[in-house]
Amino acid sequence: MNSPDGIAIDGTLDGQIDLLDRQIVSADGLMIAKVDDIELEERADGTLIVSAFLAGPGALGRRLGGSLEYIVVNTWTRLSGRDEPRRIDYSHVKGIDTVIAVDERRRTIWPDDLEAWVRTRLIDALPGAQSGVDVGTFTDGDDSVLDHGPGRQGDRHRFSELAGMSIRFSDGTDGDQVIDVRMEQTAERGHLPRLVTSGLIVGRNRPGTLFGYDRDSQKGPWLIKAILRWAHRHSGYVPWTDVAAINWDERRVRLRTNELAPIPEP
Repeated sequence: MNSPDGIAIDGTLDGQIDLLDRQIVSADGLMIAKVDDIELEERADGTLIVSAFLAGPGALGRRLGGSLEYIVVNTWTRLSGRDEPRRIDYSHVKGIDTVIAVDERRRTIWPDDLEAWVRTRLIDALPGAQSGVDVGTFTDGDDSVLDHGPGRQGDRHRFSELAGMSIRFSDGTDGDQVIDVRMEQTAERGHLPRLVTSGLIVGRNRPGTLFGYDRDSQKGPWLIKAILRWAHRHSGYVPWTDVAAINWDERRVRLRTNELAPIPEP
């Protein structure tokens, strides 16, 4: 990858390794948040594009699952007054490198929910209190700024929904699960380059998966690489052309093939 001053991706990206938990930096050089989830928009041809980055407890909670998800998401919803997590539309992304750079100032693209809650629920609730500050931008945020990208084409899903889905081969047998999603940059007429799904990495969620030891021969000491690559010897790759359908309700991906291909290095 190159400088975050402009979108320039050398090769491909894996969502789990290259995008999740990456720091988002504003145009004025301030840290905004980490990527806690990725919004994927379904296109007419069945591919998924990255339409936004999601951040904050409302996004992170979905990745935690179980009772912890319930506690985190519901607590955040009650304090922030929001039903949906903060989202930064992909049209604002100007570069992806060690950080994700966006083209708006922090105060514009990331209103402070905590400050809004304190002012509206505590300070302004006091008799005769006048904060003298317009809290509208803090309370709801300027969602027109966050969501004015290219027109919506299809349903929106989350990366956390796709990761962990079970695999069903074309002969009806079940395989392992989706452990990552590979993406590549593509240019679309009249729009910024987009990240489009190009394949699925399938296997068992074992140590090393989150760090890419199962797919990149350049990572880590040779002994650790050898051990972890052996542990992931059953992992494989599914080109997106072999994805027949995704059942989001049943959390299952149906394939057009009965076998996995070797995982290509990113």
